[in-house]
Amino acid sequence: MKNIFILVLLLLLFSEYSVGQVNIRKRFNLNVHIEGIDTAVISIGSFFSKGYEIDKKNIKINKGNCEFNGFISHPFNFRLRLNIHGQEYLSRFFYVDYKSDTQYINISVDSFSTQKIAVNNSVFNSEYLISFLEYTKNIEYNIQNWPVKSEVVVNDIENRSYKDSLQNEFNKLLIHKDSLILLYAMHNPDSYVALWELYTRFSLKGYSIIYEDAFSFLDENLKKSLIGIDFAQKLIEAKQLTIGKKFPSILFLKLDGSEQMINYADYKYTLIDFWYSYCGPCIKEFPDLINIYKSFKNIGFNVVSVSTDRKEDVKNYYNAINKYNLVWDHRWDRNGIISAILIINSFPTNFLVDQKGTIVAKNIRPNQLVHFLTQKLK
Repeated sequence: MKNIFILVLLLLLFSEYSVGQVNIRKRFNLNVHIEGIDTAVISIGSFFSKGYEIDKKNIKINKGNCEFNGFISHPFNFRLRLNIHGQEYLSRFFYVDYKSDTQYINISVDSFSTQKIAVNNSVFNSEYLISFLEYTKNIEYNIQNWPVKSEVVVNDIENRSYKDSLQNEFNKLLIHKDSLILLYAMHNPDSYVALWELYTRFSLKGYSIIYEDAFSFLDENLKKSLIGIDFAQKLIEAKQLTIGKKFPSILFLKLDGSEQMINYADYKYTLIDFWYSYCGPCIKEFPDLINIYKSFKNIGFNVVSVSTDRKEDVKNYYNAINKYNLVWDHRWDRNGIISAILIINSFPTNFLVDQKGTIVAKNIRPNQLVHFLTQKLK
């Protein structure tokens, strides 16, 4: 990991002059009108925390109108968060241009979370709506309308097999979408929309060779932008957590407050499972993991759960361990600081490592884990 950070530092130092030329901040003004609402609280935010400054991120809507002002260093991908009487709604993403001209959004409160957002006077948002979304509309339709049964918890073998087949087909759809983003980047190397879509997919899914290939096709000026440099850094770091690489030796907090590295040497295979106590999909997998642990713990298999719970949620973290009877080893990545460095953004995320700490599988599903351990340990 030390070598990675040195490489990233050199990259940043080498690019310092060029970045200064590309990332000149400019003022932007965004007027928002929400039909069907009088007053509410609204905020604006992005997946990327750098490169922009908003005068007021949280403002009050007056007669359906509000205005956001600030600075951006390049075209930015934003979304709105609307709070109506304590209930929150998230808009779809949209683009604000790298210019000082006032841009406009008119959106209905009834379709706030689903409506494609048109930004008047934004060239990049027009590209997003007309070019990119049109390019990916068929695959997006299939993803959005995937069978609800894929989310149903089933116990018998036949239904479980059906669910797994649905999940496999859904994963193929996601790979198809990633491939379309790659092709879009190839055909539009100077597109900030392509860069932002890569960054967003990476933030949700983690490293993929497709994202690295797509990034390589982009124009050098995009790579030298703030988001481009950040993305390049994250690709380098996340690539270290792929199959065949060593899981980094890190000191995690134990339940007794002491610090200790994860022990791989005493087990043939160890599943390192990143989760947090309010994570529904994480908790959903516990029954399967408990059964797998009981079946294989005496013949060389171990589980280590790494929680990313915040300090203020530590009580809920301890309660969850007891409530779900998680009898294996536990570590606490307080506030998710280490996970953020490792570019672990979605949960659960797991790594199956061998006795040497080499990653042999990532995000392995319970049925796949059973098959693997049955072949290797029995």
